[in-house]
Parts: sequence; C-alpha cells; structure tokens
Amino acid sequence: MPPQILAINILTTISIALAQITAIRDEVDHKYTELHTAMKSDPMFLSCLKHINMSQGSIESDYYSNKTLCIMLAAESKPEFRKCVLNWLKYHFPNTYKAARKQDPSYLLSIYTDLREFLSATYAEKDRAIYFYISLYCTPNGVDEDILHIIVKNVYTYEEYAPINMDIIQEQQIEERQIMRLNDKLHQKYDHFHDYSNIKTIDAPEIQNLCTIYDNLFHIEKFDVYDLLYNHINFQPNSIYLAILNGKEKILDTQMLMFVYISCTYIHSLLLAYKDAKHFFHRNCDSALEDRNRMLEKENEILRKTNEQNSLKIAQLKEETEHIRDLANRSKEKQESVYLGEIAKLTKQLSNTENLLSKEKKYRVELNHLREFIFTLSAKPEPTADTACLSEVLTGKKVFIIGGPKHWRRRLRDSYPNIYTLNGTTTYFDISILNQADCVIFYTRYLNHANYNRAMNYIRNHNIHFGYINTANLSLVEHEIIEVLSHL
Repeated sequence: MPPQILAINILTTISIALAQITAIRDEVDHKYTELHTAMKSDPMFLSCLKHINMSQGSIESDYYSNKTLCIMLAAESKPEFRKCVLNWLKYHFPNTYKAARKQDPSYLLSIYTDLREFLSATYAEKDRAIYFYISLYCTPNGVDEDILHIIVKNVYTYEEYAPINMDIIQEQQIEERQIMRLNDKLHQKYDHFHDYSNIKTIDAPEIQNLCTIYDNLFHIEKFDVYDLLYNHINFQPNSIYLAILNGKEKILDTQMLMFVYISCTYIHSLLLAYKDAKHFFHRNCDSALEDRNRMLEKENEILRKTNEQNSLKIAQLKEETEHIRDLANRSKEKQESVYLGEIAKLTKQLSNTENLLSKEKKYRVELNHLREFIFTLSAKPEPTADTACLSEVLTGKKVFIIGGPKHWRRRLRDSYPNIYTLNGTTTYFDISILNQADCVIFYTRYLNHANYNRAMNYIRNHNIHFGYINTANLSLVEHEIIEVLSHL
C-alpha cells in the first residue's frame, strides 16, 4: 500500500473524530481562520477531500471535517498547530492517548473488552487512527511495531475491500445476470412495471397502499414526493437490485421483493437528494464564499503588484526606446547598411534553400517514377485492352524515347511520326533537342548511366515530364507508353 494512502486514511479519520467534538468547534473556527486559503490549495488536502471518509457524514460533520483536516495538515509542518491537535486528542480521547503515549494497551480495556476487539472491530477505526498518530509523534521510547503493523493492515483491508469503497459499476457488471433475474421476476408478476415512474399504475392494491403510505409520510413532513422521485433524481434501479442481492438472505417471495424494491426506491431517492444538498451546501456555504473572496482578494493584490511592476517596466522601456531612437538617428545609414546586408544575405540563403528544395522535389518525382516502374516490373501485370489507341494519345504531343535497339527504334518511329527515338548508348545527340518534348521516356535495357544522368539533369532543370518502359514487344510497348502519357 502506498504511504500516501495510509497518511490520507489516518488524517481523514482523525479529522472526522475531531469534527464530532462540539466543545472545540469555536477553537477550530479560530484556528481555521488563521490558515486562510493556504491549505486549500495544498495537493495533500485535495487528495484527502476525495477520500470516501470525507463524504460519509452529515452536512455539519463534513463542514467541520474540512476545517479540522486543514488544521491536521498544517500540524504536519507547524509545531503550534501540532501542539493544538495533540491537546485535543489528549483531553477528548484520554484512554487512547495514554495507551499510545505509554505503548500500553491495557488503558484501552476501559473502552474495549480486550485488545483483539480494539485491533479488529470496525467501530474501533477512529481509536486505531489516533493510536497510530500519537505513536508517531509522542512516543519517546519506541513503539510496539506489532500493533502498528496490525493497524496498517486494517487500513489496507478497509481501503481495498470495504463495501463502501467498492466500484459500483464493476459490481453491477459482475452481478448483471442476477440483476436481470430479479428484474424478470418482478416483470412476470407485475407486467406493467418498467420503472418507478409507472409503479403506481400497477393494478395491485397492496402496492398502491404501500406507495400511498410513503407519499403520506412525505406530505406530513412537507416534502413534494414528485419533485424528489420524478423531476429531481435520476436514480439507477440496478443499484437497488445490487443492494438486494448483497442482503444476508435471499428474498424468494415476489410480493415481498416488490415491497423491498419500492422501499429502497424511496430511500435511494432521498439519499441522492441528500448528496445533492451536501454538494450545494459546500459550494455555497459561508466558508466557501469566504474562501473564494479571500482568493479573489489575493489574486487582486497579485494583479495590483503586477500592474505596478509593469508600469515601472513600461517607463523604463520608454526611456530605453528614446535612447535607442537617438542612437538610431545618429547612425541611421550605418544601421540600414548592416540591416540591408543581413537581409540580402538571408534573401540569398532563402533563395538557395528554395532552389535546393525545388531540386529535392524533382529528385523525389524521379524516385517515385522509379519506384512505380520497379513495382510494375515486379508485379508483371497482364496486358489489358485500351479503349484509346496510341495514335490518338499521341495527337498533338512530341514524345522522345531514349534507349532501345536500333531496329526497334526504327520500327517505332516508322509507326508513330510523333515519337522521336535517341540512341541510349552514345553521347553524341544534342541534349537541347529534349526541350521540344512533351514527355521523355527511358527504355531501360539499352541505356547507359552517362546518358541517363545527362538526360535527367536536363529534364529536372526544364520541368519535362518523363517515364520508363522495359518491353521489346511493340504491342506491350504501346500499352506502356499510353500508361506513361496518361499521367501528363
């Protein structure tokens, strides 16, 4: 178990115990006002507030528990607050204080029948927490580690396995089948029953009589039952079923099950309304409003000081600006020359970077074409019939093919006047002729590296479309050329 969980459990348990002592509440209020909002933003305080212990009691208990918790946390670092807490424990829990102070459990026998009851009983949790706290801070000659070990083990058991700490959603998922069984059992006898909104429509006198009794009780205490059960609370029936399933004995009689369900519905709805009332109170109580007011005043003071500091900085900046303006006026030409030189340098760097980026883009286009071509070679697709013939595709275009055997180039040139072929193994052709091309196609089998690099450099610099073919068969070549030209 993480040490922080143990600390949170001990602190919250003792805070609740102190909050129940009405005799010290004036002193608690006084000590609390000394702290202002210092502890309210403390991470440990926020962690303690989220603990289940801090939301189990009444509105009054929770109100004072929050205050005593602030004092308990302040006592961790401030000796005057710790002395105050220890005095409270000494005078209001004398037997537990003596037992822990002297490490002699016999002082507890006036409260409990034996030591086993103190170490295991659920209702002894408060005294165990006080015993642990006193043992840490007020025991000069060492502590009984066995007892403290058992107390720590009990805290762990409570945190991990206590019913109040269970995950309701997870428990409902585990018991989903049993919940559905109870629901079906009620539906079999009360077929018009869906949820509480139509319980009163069930044609069963005993059910209507029970609902009337509960409604009358609400009316006697001047509460609007419809506001609590219909308009205000969106309760979950599965929570009621889960409570029934966790009872000590199973309810076999369907009518009794319905009675229990209706009773639980009223109780559950009131509990949810009570929780909402607690949340509303804590958000709007005087203490909360005072805390907010103090926080706003503190923020306002911070803003005021910040404004003064900023005003001084603005005045200094104005002086510096005037000084800089004078210097700038004296050496305007020199400064402008330096700035213009920097701008020219940066402009040149930007131009070079843009040129490099443009070249990189062209290299990437070339690389992508090569990847597509290699993928085409590895895939070896079957030739497909084209709706357009090559002559139609070549209309209005000049296509240069570099590479390929001599007789193959001649046959291709004779068949398609718009195709111009160049020897891929010689470097004697004029490279500028490619400027007339709408597209340059490389025949990879009869093409040396020098001609390829020479042609590609020209293509990149003049933004000429290009592609690759690798087939000697003229009908397949036509298909490949059409494929390349389709990307123009």
